[in-house]
Amino acid sequence: MKYRYGPIVWNCSSDEDESGNYFWPGLPPCAYDDSGIPIDIHGMQCLPTQSIVHPNYEPTDTFYSDVVCDDLPTIESARQWLDDNFLIVTDRQVAKFIIRWYGFKVRRASPAAKQLWSTLVDKYKTRDRLVDAVWSNLPK
Repeated sequence: MKYRYGPIVWNCSSDEDESGNYFWPGLPPCAYDDSGIPIDIHGMQCLPTQSIVHPNYEPTDTFYSDVVCDDLPTIESARQWLDDNFLIVTDRQVAKFIIRWYGFKVRRASPAAKQLWSTLVDKYKTRDRLVDAVWSNLPK
């Protein structure tokens, strides 16, 4: 069984099937936690928080977005872990991961931030449209 989370499909050293795109060096995943992230037999997540697709990702470099009225990770910094792990993605895909991550972040934020996020979701309707609003120069 291949474990998946977002764009990541786990390969482990014990796998004969190497159809995944992420080679995990630790204990193989055997279940999912409450967040939907694969975990090993000890209950440890098999996804580092340095990954933009992890809900608890901590950005290393940010910019202020007038659209979301908050700091967002730069595409370059969010892409770093993906590049380091040979995961091929476009800048647009990284931007979508950033928006998805921001949605996770806002769930733990103040009521005012949650309200602003709700307004943005209602206004833009799709992640693609919100990406276009934040990064107007990204190709489609």
